[in-house]
Amino acid sequence: MMGTRYVEPQSSRCIRERVDGVEQIRIPIRRNWFALLFLSFWICGWTVGGLAAIYSVATDFNWFLVFWLGMWAVGWLFAAATIGSQVAGSEIIRVAGRDLEISIGVGKLRWRRLYGGDHVKHLDSGDPNPMGWPFRFQQTNIFRPRFGAIKFDYGSQTVYAASSVDEAEGRAIVDWLRPKLPGAATE
Repeated sequence: MMGTRYVEPQSSRCIRERVDGVEQIRIPIRRNWFALLFLSFWICGWTVGGLAAIYSVATDFNWFLVFWLGMWAVGWLFAAATIGSQVAGSEIIRVAGRDLEISIGVGKLRWRRLYGGDHVKHLDSGDPNPMGWPFRFQQTNIFRPRFGAIKFDYGSQTVYAASSVDEAEGRAIVDWLRPKLPGAATE
Protein backbone atom coordinates (compact mmCIF):
# COMPACT_ATOMS: atom_id res chain seq x y z
CA MET A 1 0.00 0.00 0.00
CA MET A 2 1.29 3.40 -0.97
CA GLY A 3 1.40 6.23 1.57
CA THR A 4 -0.70 9.32 1.07
CA ARG A 5 1.26 12.27 -0.27
CA TYR A 6 -0.30 15.63 0.38
CA VAL A 7 0.46 18.80 -1.53
CA GLU A 8 2.60 21.03 0.66
CA PRO A 9 0.85 24.26 1.67
CA GLN A 10 2.53 27.34 0.26
CA SER A 11 3.97 29.78 2.78
CA SER A 12 2.90 33.41 2.74
CA ARG A 13 4.77 35.97 0.63
CA CYS A 14 3.89 38.65 3.20
CA ILE A 15 6.54 39.66 5.71
CA ARG A 16 5.36 41.26 8.95
CA GLU A 17 7.93 43.59 10.45
CA ARG A 18 8.25 46.58 12.74
CA VAL A 19 9.97 49.66 11.33
CA ASP A 20 10.35 52.88 13.33
CA GLY A 21 7.94 51.51 15.92
CA VAL A 22 5.18 50.86 13.36
CA GLU A 23 4.11 47.36 12.39
CA GLN A 24 3.87 46.85 8.63
CA ILE A 25 3.45 44.20 5.99
CA ARG A 26 6.02 44.04 3.19
CA ILE A 27 5.12 42.14 0.03
CA PRO A 28 7.92 41.42 -2.46
CA ILE A 29 6.80 42.26 -5.99
CA ARG A 30 6.00 39.13 -7.98
CA ARG A 31 8.56 38.73 -10.74
CA ASN A 32 7.65 38.64 -14.40
CA TRP A 33 10.60 36.61 -15.70
CA PHE A 34 9.88 37.42 -19.36
CA ALA A 35 9.93 41.18 -18.71
CA LEU A 36 13.02 40.87 -16.51
CA LEU A 37 15.02 38.95 -19.11
CA PHE A 38 13.80 41.04 -22.05
CA LEU A 39 14.57 44.36 -20.35
CA SER A 40 17.98 43.15 -19.16
CA PHE A 41 19.04 42.41 -22.74
CA TRP A 42 17.26 45.49 -24.09
CA ILE A 43 18.99 47.88 -21.69
CA CYS A 44 22.41 46.55 -22.78
CA GLY A 45 21.69 47.43 -26.43
CA TRP A 46 20.06 50.71 -25.40
CA THR A 47 23.16 51.65 -23.42
CA VAL A 48 25.46 50.95 -26.38
CA GLY A 49 23.24 53.11 -28.62
CA GLY A 50 23.26 55.93 -26.06
CA LEU A 51 27.02 55.82 -25.67
CA ALA A 52 27.42 55.98 -29.46
CA ALA A 53 25.10 59.02 -29.55
CA ILE A 54 27.04 60.70 -26.73
CA TYR A 55 30.30 60.14 -28.65
CA SER A 56 28.69 61.54 -31.81
CA VAL A 57 27.46 64.67 -29.99
CA ALA A 58 30.89 65.15 -28.40
CA THR A 59 32.66 65.00 -31.77
CA ASP A 60 30.07 66.76 -33.96
CA PHE A 61 27.34 68.68 -32.08
CA ASN A 62 23.81 67.96 -33.32
CA TRP A 63 20.62 69.36 -31.72
CA PHE A 64 18.54 66.39 -32.85
CA LEU A 65 20.91 63.97 -31.08
CA VAL A 66 20.83 66.10 -27.93
CA PHE A 67 17.01 65.87 -27.94
CA TRP A 68 17.22 62.14 -28.73
CA LEU A 69 19.61 61.63 -25.80
CA GLY A 70 17.07 63.27 -23.48
CA MET A 71 14.44 60.76 -24.61
CA TRP A 72 17.07 58.00 -24.44
CA ALA A 73 17.76 58.87 -20.80
CA VAL A 74 14.04 58.72 -19.93
CA GLY A 75 13.75 55.28 -21.57
CA TRP A 76 16.89 54.04 -19.87
CA LEU A 77 15.70 55.21 -16.44
CA PHE A 78 12.28 53.62 -16.96
CA ALA A 79 13.84 50.28 -17.95
CA ALA A 80 16.34 50.41 -15.06
CA ALA A 81 13.56 51.21 -12.57
CA THR A 82 11.48 48.32 -13.90
CA ILE A 83 14.43 45.92 -13.59
CA GLY A 84 15.14 47.21 -10.07
CA SER A 85 11.54 46.77 -8.98
CA GLN A 86 11.44 43.26 -10.44
CA VAL A 87 14.62 42.27 -8.58
CA ALA A 88 14.24 44.09 -5.24
CA GLY A 89 10.89 45.90 -5.23
CA SER A 90 8.19 45.58 -2.62
CA GLU A 91 4.81 46.94 -1.59
CA ILE A 92 4.48 48.09 2.01
CA ILE A 93 1.14 48.36 3.78
CA ARG A 94 1.03 50.02 7.19
CA VAL A 95 -1.29 51.91 9.49
CA ALA A 96 0.28 55.07 10.88
CA GLY A 97 -1.94 56.51 13.58
CA ARG A 98 -5.41 56.23 12.04
CA ASP A 99 -4.24 56.48 8.42
CA LEU A 100 -3.47 53.79 5.86
CA GLU A 101 -0.18 54.12 3.98
CA ILE A 102 0.61 52.05 0.90
CA SER A 103 3.95 52.39 -0.85
CA ILE A 104 5.55 50.62 -3.80
CA GLY A 105 9.20 50.83 -4.78
CA VAL A 106 12.76 49.82 -4.07
CA GLY A 107 14.44 50.82 -0.81
CA LYS A 108 13.93 54.54 -0.14
CA LEU A 109 12.73 55.19 -3.73
CA ARG A 110 9.01 54.62 -3.18
CA TRP A 111 5.69 55.83 -4.59
CA ARG A 112 3.72 56.58 -1.40
CA ARG A 113 -0.01 57.04 -1.03
CA LEU A 114 -1.53 58.07 2.31
CA TYR A 115 -5.24 57.52 2.88
CA GLY A 116 -7.11 59.18 5.78
CA GLY A 117 -8.40 56.32 7.90
CA ASP A 118 -11.75 58.06 8.49
CA HIS A 119 -12.41 58.00 4.73
CA VAL A 120 -11.51 54.33 4.15
CA LYS A 121 -14.78 52.38 3.70
CA HIS A 122 -15.70 48.80 2.82
CA LEU A 123 -12.25 47.27 3.33
CA ASP A 124 -12.33 43.79 1.78
CA SER A 125 -10.28 41.20 -0.05
CA GLY A 126 -10.76 40.16 -3.65
CA ASP A 127 -9.32 38.27 -6.56
CA PRO A 128 -6.01 39.95 -7.50
CA ASN A 129 -6.29 38.63 -11.07
CA PRO A 130 -10.03 38.67 -11.91
CA MET A 131 -9.55 38.48 -15.66
CA GLY A 132 -7.16 35.51 -15.45
CA TRP A 133 -4.45 37.37 -17.33
CA PRO A 134 -1.22 35.42 -17.78
CA PHE A 135 1.86 36.72 -15.98
CA ARG A 136 -0.28 39.24 -14.06
CA PHE A 137 0.36 42.05 -16.56
CA GLN A 138 -2.03 44.33 -14.65
CA GLN A 139 0.61 44.90 -11.93
CA THR A 140 2.60 47.28 -14.07
CA ASN A 141 0.59 50.40 -13.16
CA ILE A 142 2.07 51.49 -9.83
CA PHE A 143 0.36 54.90 -9.98
CA ARG A 144 -3.22 53.56 -9.81
CA PRO A 145 -3.51 49.78 -9.85
CA ARG A 146 -6.83 48.41 -11.08
CA PHE A 147 -6.57 45.01 -9.39
CA GLY A 148 -5.31 43.70 -6.09
CA ALA A 149 -5.94 41.24 -3.27
CA ILE A 150 -7.26 44.04 -1.04
CA LYS A 151 -9.61 46.84 -1.95
CA PHE A 152 -11.49 49.66 -0.27
CA ASP A 153 -13.60 52.66 -1.15
CA TYR A 154 -12.00 56.06 -0.69
CA GLY A 155 -14.36 58.85 -1.56
CA SER A 156 -15.79 58.09 -4.99
CA GLN A 157 -13.05 55.67 -6.09
CA THR A 158 -12.12 52.09 -5.30
CA VAL A 159 -8.48 51.66 -4.32
CA TYR A 160 -6.69 48.35 -4.91
CA ALA A 161 -3.46 47.11 -3.35
CA ALA A 162 -1.43 43.94 -2.78
CA SER A 163 -1.49 42.73 -6.40
CA SER A 164 1.50 40.41 -5.82
CA VAL A 165 -0.35 38.11 -3.41
CA ASP A 166 -3.19 35.65 -3.79
CA GLU A 167 -6.73 36.06 -2.52
CA ALA A 168 -6.11 34.02 0.67
CA GLU A 169 -3.19 36.27 1.59
CA GLY A 170 -5.40 39.27 0.82
CA ARG A 171 -7.92 38.02 3.41
CA ALA A 172 -5.10 37.69 5.97
CA ILE A 173 -3.97 41.28 5.25
CA VAL A 174 -7.55 42.56 5.63
CA ASP A 175 -7.88 40.67 8.93
CA TRP A 176 -4.61 42.30 10.07
CA LEU A 177 -5.77 45.79 8.99
CA ARG A 178 -9.33 45.80 10.39
CA PRO A 179 -8.52 46.24 14.10
CA LYS A 180 -5.94 48.92 13.29
CA LEU A 181 -8.23 51.19 11.22
CA PRO A 182 -11.22 53.26 12.39
CA GLY A 183 -14.48 51.31 12.59
CA ALA A 184 -15.93 52.85 9.40
CA ALA A 185 -13.34 50.98 7.32
CA THR A 186 -14.84 47.62 8.16
CA GLU A 187 -18.51 48.50 7.54
